[in-house]
Amino acid sequence: MRIEYEPTREDLKATYLAHSNRSTTCAILHFFGSRFAPCAAVISVMLFFIMVHYDTMNPWLFQLPPVMVALTVASFIDRRLAPRRFLRSMFPAGVTDRRIVVEVDDEKIVSSIPGATRYEYSWGSISLFLCNAQVNLLYVSPGRFILIPNRALTTEEKAALNETIARKGIKRKSC
Repeated sequence: MRIEYEPTREDLKATYLAHSNRSTTCAILHFFGSRFAPCAAVISVMLFFIMVHYDTMNPWLFQLPPVMVALTVASFIDRRLAPRRFLRSMFPAGVTDRRIVVEVDDEKIVSSIPGATRYEYSWGSISLFLCNAQVNLLYVSPGRFILIPNRALTTEEKAALNETIARKGIKRKSC
């Protein structure tokens, strides 16, 4: 089967979210950066104003609110820029055609950017299949994967891909 698509910002956001939640450690780090750090920053700023009001300021506590606010702002900026960084890193410099072609058969998977790169992977090199409502990720290594958006697949192609993955015995994870 041949899948041809041009990645969109929504695909990359879904990919970033799925990739950052692929394991328990990654999910905890993602939770800390996206949920816990902003709450801790708000609480530390509130404590700062309470301590200033009651004049019970410890020197080490004086540095806590700016650090927490800086971590929150850095986390917010990183979450907004990560899909753009990811898109830029997908294509070699000077490539203007943003199409990706993925060919899947029983022996191998071929992922290519026409006119720029071509990678062939045997099914034995695929360590994990991660899927959610928007994207499918075939992991070649812990930080490298083949992206296949669900919008690029027909119902028959999706069923054939799932059947091939089940037949090859690849570890599957849904998020």
